Amino acid sequence: MSLQEMILDPPVRGQWAIYNPPDHPGLVFDFLAVDERKSLYRKGNFLKHCLTFISVEDTYTWASSVFSPVDGVVVASHDSEEDRKRLSFVYDLLSLLTNKTKIADGFGAFGGNRVMIRSGEVFVLLCHLKHGSSKVRTGDTVRVGQPVAEVGNSGASIQPHLHL
Repeated sequence: MSLQEMILDPPVRGQWAIYNPPDHPGLVFDFLAVDERKSLYRKGNFLKHCLTFISVEDTYTWASSVFSPVDGVVVASHDSEEDRKRLSFVYDLLSLLTNKTKIADGFGAFGGNRVMIRSGEVFVLLCHLKHGSSKVRTGDTVRVGQPVAEVGNSGASIQPHLHL
């Protein structure tokens, strides 16, 4: 199966916003859960997120189930990175920009907790997963729709989201 032929099932359920920020490669997407008003927040709002610290639990995304978007074999599973649980958009963004993650810091510093699934010749990587939430291990066979982890805020992340 080639990349042009790949069809992915959604890795999340419910209502989500999907972003591809300017610095991301073309086939990389960030998923954030939203409510019917398209708000990311259970409590508060973006202004509160910018001006103060909020908890990851104040977002709809935190601890949401992540499902395998493909049939395949887990080729990597890592879930020992701690999540950042207090968020401040301005503080976190400035910290991320001034304390740039380096390759020497290891992939966990970038992608945090993750699951990588091989489906044919294609690899699907799910990142920023919640510490200790992985339900699969390297070598496991997974099916489309099978729960694999929960969304967290590990690695280089300024708020809970699923990076695919």
